Amino acid sequence: MEATLRGFEGIPNKDARALNGMIGRVAMIGDARKSLELFDQMVDRGLELFDQMETLTELNPGLSTTHALLSFRLERARRKLTSL
Repeated sequence: MEATLRGFEGIPNKDARALNGMIGRVAMIGDARKSLELFDQMVDRGLELFDQMETLTELNPGLSTTHALLSFRLERARRKLTSL
């Protein structure tokens, strides 16, 4: 699995397909922490793409989509804080 993760980390611009595939593989071996880290990367990438879309096309990605991504981040932070 380490070799797979090293290869994955070498991918310069990870798309949703690459991230989903790796999240699934890591989850199958039971590494929940790494799965969540990868999911965070996917959320971050999604927010970056939304920013680019607004800048380049003047289109808004949609409140519900942005809300879903940010809600995940807030819930994750809440859980982290309550576990301290």
